[in-house]
Amino acid sequence: MQDVFNPDSSQGNGLASLLVGWGTWGHVGTQPPVADKSKDQGIYVQDDWKVSQRLTVNLRLRYEWSTPFTERFNRLVVVDYNGDTGIDIPGLGRLKGTSYLADGKKRRQW
Repeated sequence: MQDVFNPDSSQGNGLASLLVGWGTWGHVGTQPPVADKSKDQGIYVQDDWKVSQRLTVNLRLRYEWSTPFTERFNRLVVVDYNGDTGIDIPGLGRLKGTSYLADGKKRRQW
């Protein structure tokens, strides 16, 4: 029997390998609950004005606004590891994201 989810597995059936402790990798995807919100509001006004017997002016006014997307408990975070930090160290150049930290003598990955 071939494992449908992991056909190149050397142990055979992926579930059997997991049960006997031969698992090689795993992934659990979770979607945490969020309390996100954004408000969209607008107003629309229309009026017809009869200027003469043969001329009617139709006037319309529309105004819309949206609030920025927010999360009620401030739990949303976006990290751009390739973004420019603005840190310029002589001899090392500009740092990308938070790849390196320097403290005088030591330069190490973080």
